[in-house]
Amino acid sequence: MPVQRQKLSQKPSDRSLPEGATLVKACNRCHDRKTKCDGKLPRCTSCVKNAYHECNVSDCISWSNSRVVELESRIQWLEQLINRECQVENFIQKIATGSSVASSVFNKNDNDSGQSPTDEFAEEIGMLSLRACGSYMGSMSGITLAALISSSIGLYGENVPSIPPEISHVRNCSGQPPIIACFPPQNLLSIYITDYLDCIHQWYPIIDLNLLDDSIHRLYQSRENIDTFPRFVILMIAALTPRNLQDMNGPIDYFRFATTFIPTLLARKSLESITVLLFLCIYSIRSWKSGQGEHHDVNAWEIIGLAMRLGVSMGLTRNNEKWPFSLVQREYRRQLWWSLYSLERYIAVTTGRVLSIRNEGIDALSPQALFETLPDRLVAFVSNSITTIDYRPFLHLLEQRRLLGEVLESVYITRPRMGPRMSIEDTSARVDTIQSKIVEWARYSFQLTEPDTVTHDILQVAFHQVTLLLHRPSPSFPCPPAQVLNVCMGAARATIRISARAVENQLVEQIIPGWQGFAAVFTCGITLLYCSWSGPGCSNAIQIGEEYSLDEDLALCRNTLNHLAADDDARRYAQLFERLIGAFGRMSRIPIPILDVMQSTTAVADPFSPWFKQSG
Repeated sequence: MPVQRQKLSQKPSDRSLPEGATLVKACNRCHDRKTKCDGKLPRCTSCVKNAYHECNVSDCISWSNSRVVELESRIQWLEQLINRECQVENFIQKIATGSSVASSVFNKNDNDSGQSPTDEFAEEIGMLSLRACGSYMGSMSGITLAALISSSIGLYGENVPSIPPEISHVRNCSGQPPIIACFPPQNLLSIYITDYLDCIHQWYPIIDLNLLDDSIHRLYQSRENIDTFPRFVILMIAALTPRNLQDMNGPIDYFRFATTFIPTLLARKSLESITVLLFLCIYSIRSWKSGQGEHHDVNAWEIIGLAMRLGVSMGLTRNNEKWPFSLVQREYRRQLWWSLYSLERYIAVTTGRVLSIRNEGIDALSPQALFETLPDRLVAFVSNSITTIDYRPFLHLLEQRRLLGEVLESVYITRPRMGPRMSIEDTSARVDTIQSKIVEWARYSFQLTEPDTVTHDILQVAFHQVTLLLHRPSPSFPCPPAQVLNVCMGAARATIRISARAVENQLVEQIIPGWQGFAAVFTCGITLLYCSWSGPGCSNAIQIGEEYSLDEDLALCRNTLNHLAADDDARRYAQLFERLIGAFGRMSRIPIPILDVMQSTTAVADPFSPWFKQSG
């Protein structure tokens, strides 16, 4: 009998017990039959072979005290983590940011409870800070708020356990169903990466292609676990591409999954955290509202301001040769900074907000690489559809964004009633200089691209955008002369035609995606209406005759807006544009002498003045 006890207490070599567990005796059946019990869970091998279902081997296992203490402490840590997640999510959902400047555009019916409707009208015409609600308290309040949120979610620290690479099940404390999403299948991810490299990375090279190549290989080929940042990048690539009917998940599903990694990635200051913020901004200007009751919208202007300050604090604006960076690291830092700069200029101009940094405060060199060859494994992954990235369009668009900032600082600068201010002569001189730069920029665009290509159309839209911004009525030039209005209307018509052609050729995602494209077309439409009313004698103006008929480009603009309107707020903009067309049609029936008198009066008599002020 002592020999039998000794054999039972030995650890069998073929059993698989949990870590820290020890088999102290055989199960009842093995003990009664005097057979060897291997201790496998939930039933030992002997009971399984004999179809005995009442094996009590789980009661014959002993746990070490250290293992019990470790498990109890881990359970306590997980409970605290869940409580923090609930607190942070409830805190974020109570926050309202944005601007209330659009409160006078539409009359809102307040609820008895005092809450604004869930589908509240977007707050500014052409506003790309996207679907924020509440009140705007100053140029720095949004940045401070974003920093506070990042600090709050930083309570997670660096102890967040890694999420399994195949599936994520994130607890949602708001009462909504939990977020469940998977990484896209390999064949679909190949399509998503191809679209991303072609439509986004060419203009905003914010990711390291070698890192992307290594992460894809480890995740899909070697089946290894990857870090949090590469997971976020892969999910955002899938979220930024059009929906594929073969995919069980859509872009918004991938975006929700990606947002679960943001607390960890923003817990510390790094280049990765800047890239995360840039992905959010790109998603903001290229996407639509995620749906009623969702809290996944992104205020691009606030986020880009936080990213700019992180970039400045990390020295991306500096060119210090003594810093211990390799040539590859220096080039990536340059690409990241100038992508950040390009987005910041674009968002600031389209939202009518102040710039985060002046050009005089930037010492960083421009990116040196004009082309980049994809890693071999990445080329094979995308089925050789793309082998090289041409960064010349990115560098050329960067100059246009620089010009946008100069126009914003010279033409749309705040003009105080008291104190020093730039004279109209100095402003005109700066405008002439900017105008010559724009002409030179447009001339090089034709040398850089071939006609009837996506890249050519994108650069042409950018050219017409800066032309509109410079020539339309502004705080510096509220009543531009007829020849300037004619140039402005020509740019508006050209943008409308390019957009309509993109819709016809199914190139919306490449040329005029999401809110970015909708806002551009809408602004061109109301600019064409306003300038035609202000300068009816111009050759590009909508002709006003005895019998009013809808202008061809105006009809294209209306049809394009109706086609692009994929969101409730966008459909309201389209309805607003219909009302403006109707108002212009009524104005066109007024006799010309009376119309001339109305145009020579104050701005109060201008029927489009409130709408135009909203557009910036």
